[in-house]
Amino acid sequence: MQYDEALDLSQTALGSAHPITLTLFYWKAKLLRERELYKASYDLYQRALHGRERVLGKNHVTTLNTIQDIASFFQDQGKLDQALEWAQKAYDLKEVSLGENDPSTLAASLSLASIIGYLGSYAKAEEYCRKAYTGLEKTYRVRNESIVNAAFRLGILLQDQKKYTEAQAVYERALSCKETLHDMDGPMMLSVAFNLAGIHAYFDNNEKALEIYKQVLKGRTKVLGAKHSDTLLVQSKIASITMDLNVALEQG
Repeated sequence: MQYDEALDLSQTALGSAHPITLTLFYWKAKLLRERELYKASYDLYQRALHGRERVLGKNHVTTLNTIQDIASFFQDQGKLDQALEWAQKAYDLKEVSLGENDPSTLAASLSLASIIGYLGSYAKAEEYCRKAYTGLEKTYRVRNESIVNAAFRLGILLQDQKKYTEAQAVYERALSCKETLHDMDGPMMLSVAFNLAGIHAYFDNNEKALEIYKQVLKGRTKVLGAKHSDTLLVQSKIASITMDLNVALEQG
């Protein structure tokens, strides 16, 4: 209701083409998308996009971010071919307009990698994800959550291709920066550690896997609670590895 009132006032006082009105179109589109009112949401996204193209220009970062958001709009609905089309457009335009190492371009590269990965083209997805990961490392002097997020996604893509040693190196590098991060028990950092433990278990390094899983359990219990499904998953991994270690000890 607040958006409707603000939008009506803005259109009356400023006009439909004013940047403030276009911003309200955009945010209402996001709100409707969250409510899964996709038809109405898409119509407003289009109004915001076309208006921003006319008023701000086709290469303005705000216009390009609107294109990126429309890609996410289709991805939310599982319409991956359409999502890919919009995400590729956003990335290509950002690379030309903003430069390949601009944080917004790198974020677009990461989003594009995600969609391509869902479509099963892991090698191509890895290319875009690695571009984002290395670009973020070069851009930021201090390692941050954006880099950890990129490392997490890259590691998963490497695992999907059975490149476990490479994935392990990426995860370990991400975890090595925890001293520079304020939130050492953040969900993303814990997810990286969880995946790293899984790789150690895959290589039958169960003692190391168990050590990391216990650290993850402590963090997830603190952050998510003891009964959260992600916490319970870690508990099941610990139980399974502990059983394997006990069997190996009994067999001598």
